[in-house]
Amino acid sequence: MSRIRTAAALVALSLGLFGASYGATVGTASAAPEERAAQRTTAWHLHFKDDFKGTRLTSYWSHKNTPASHRDTCRYTSPYAHDRSRNRSNNSVVKVHDGRLHLLVRKQVCPNGRVLWKSGAITTYSTMHMESALTWRITAKIKFPRSSGNHAALWSLAVNNAMPTGPQELDMAESFGWKSRAGNCNGHTWLNYYWIYTDPAAQVKQCMKKSPTPWSGFHTYKVLWKGGQYARVYIDGVKRGELLGAAVPNTPEYLLLTNLVNDGHGKNIGRIDSSTTMIVESIKTEWR
Repeated sequence: MSRIRTAAALVALSLGLFGASYGATVGTASAAPEERAAQRTTAWHLHFKDDFKGTRLTSYWSHKNTPASHRDTCRYTSPYAHDRSRNRSNNSVVKVHDGRLHLLVRKQVCPNGRVLWKSGAITTYSTMHMESALTWRITAKIKFPRSSGNHAALWSLAVNNAMPTGPQELDMAESFGWKSRAGNCNGHTWLNYYWIYTDPAAQVKQCMKKSPTPWSGFHTYKVLWKGGQYARVYIDGVKRGELLGAAVPNTPEYLLLTNLVNDGHGKNIGRIDSSTTMIVESIKTEWR
């Protein structure tokens, strides 16, 4: 934990020096959990805010690592050309310009004919962890892509992903695009929780069917998360989803913004081009 606090303090210092140039603002990110608990009031405290000014990511973010088993994608033997295992996080498809973050997807055909998907994916794993003892408010303004077979999300994952109880993944706002394999939620946003990927009984999935179409424009996604108690999603100020009790992660989490191709057997893959872009205008985390 001391290593994490030290890393957070260094990030807070670097962003305090350079944030004005690149759109990042840090609040009390360097405070230890016990210090934050002592300061806790009914007021919200700024943890981090990024408006994506400038032309590159702040040092707050890092690129999501591709699992070792999937890195040599040209040799990977999945029979499905559009399976998510063929995605590979690539710095070249993460762009910052015009005051927005752009996470793209690009197709590349390998010499052996297999398909590679370069995917935009960033994470706060190295710099910012949200302690489950606090209450968190995550606010992001996002426009999701429409392309069928697309898979874009604002989500979090347990810092200790190898813990015995599983990955403790919370998908706060997840879109599969138009005509996706998640057919019963077409045109809407998912709220999910997983703690054992291979066990359906250890997964809670909630289609927020009354939510606005995620690619109809920019929408504000606000998530209230209290470890082991609740995760509530508000879209444009209206409550659209809620998970309670055991269906809520209760471990320190970090944030991810990702844009992939993921359509199972690939039956509904649409055009993957410049329009297949997840655009983030701003993101902010607060605690109390």
